Amino acid sequence: METKDIVQNSVKFVKSIEPSLCELCGQKNTHRNWCNSCYAKLFQEQAVNWTSGNHDVDEFILQAQIDAKSHFEVIEWIPYENFSNIQYLAKGGYGEVYLANWDEGMITCWIDEFKDWFRDSGQKVVLKSLFDSKNKIKEFLDELRLQVKSFDTAGTLGITLCFGITRNPKDGNFMMVMQYGPWGSLRKYLDKKFKILVWHKKLDILCDIIRGILSIHRAGLTHRDLHGGNIVMDKNYTRITDFGLSKLVVKESSSKKNKIFGVLPFVAPEVLCGNDYNKPADIYSFGIIMNEMATGIPPFNDIPHDSGLALQIMNGLRPNINKKLTPQLIIDLIKQCWDNVPEKRPTAEILVEILRKMKDESIINTTELYKQIKVIEKSIELDQKILDVKDSSITYETHPQAVYKSRSLEINKSSKINSEPTIESSLMDLVVPDDSDDDC
Repeated sequence: METKDIVQNSVKFVKSIEPSLCELCGQKNTHRNWCNSCYAKLFQEQAVNWTSGNHDVDEFILQAQIDAKSHFEVIEWIPYENFSNIQYLAKGGYGEVYLANWDEGMITCWIDEFKDWFRDSGQKVVLKSLFDSKNKIKEFLDELRLQVKSFDTAGTLGITLCFGITRNPKDGNFMMVMQYGPWGSLRKYLDKKFKILVWHKKLDILCDIIRGILSIHRAGLTHRDLHGGNIVMDKNYTRITDFGLSKLVVKESSSKKNKIFGVLPFVAPEVLCGNDYNKPADIYSFGIIMNEMATGIPPFNDIPHDSGLALQIMNGLRPNINKKLTPQLIIDLIKQCWDNVPEKRPTAEILVEILRKMKDESIINTTELYKQIKVIEKSIELDQKILDVKDSSITYETHPQAVYKSRSLEINKSSKINSEPTIESSLMDLVVPDDSDDDC
């Protein structure tokens, strides 16, 4: 055991450097200490040692293992009994979510001396089920396939990792074993920490999110349901999760043109009009998230999320921008992202570069962004001294018909997008009909 501990410590060091040569074949590793060619053979040899009880699931897992060019892309079959301290977390639009301990942990590389995989042991994970997945294997694997496809294109930056598949013995439904974000969703994080968040940290979070979107778009996908509840946080990273609505852009289905699924304030106006969901629609959602990061408050929190709001969004209504909290350079970028005309929105590639530069400039005292941030910070400090504010959380009221859970929404094909400049919600009186369609 002492010798193995020394080897494992050495492996941890190797993980931090660039790809080296494979100890088995002598060829250059495909990712750090991972050799796709050698490890694919190992996975094939070991496939006789496990089964999910379902041929399609087994085939999917083995193919993912064979294709994996890094340990991030590996999917395993993990028996349910390998988890401990399983706790119910929540119920979503697709299924239930649990928190669990996984003592064994994810595979990171092969240690040939011991003829065994080295694992990152002692992990907390999320178990995510899909309602009736035992009878909906295709739908279950489709979501997982889309997530793995995003891993394959950009090194998993900004994407929640999936470690494998398990099965709940109580109902027989399959579950995805996902990376856990100990700080919860972005929305919950803002609720607790907003008043102590500096702009450098906000930009760091936004950089992670847009890198995740770029990973999705490079894979030829769109996410379709981006909002603060589908973004998870930990100490060092922010990652996008919940790929239930992701679709290949080139395979847009025409069978469900009368309905969409999502959180209304984050849905792009062209999608509400019945147009196909394309990459600029994800960028629109990101613009709403950017403003939520700036203000700390969910979009349209004080009005019903109904057909009346949908019509106003199509006509150019956007959440209020708090200029006392938001640098003008960032305001300009937010407005570009949520422009009513999809073609005018920047791409994820462009946004990655812009936000990376903004993050750097936010702490360089000669830049315009730094100067704008300092003016805002001084004003906030003064307000906090006057009000004697010590709590880091933010408080706000939410309208009882403001819904931030993904749900089915009707589209309005008869409406057209207003290409005029957008209107901030604080500058316009909303006329919202009483017959709100919350069940649509």
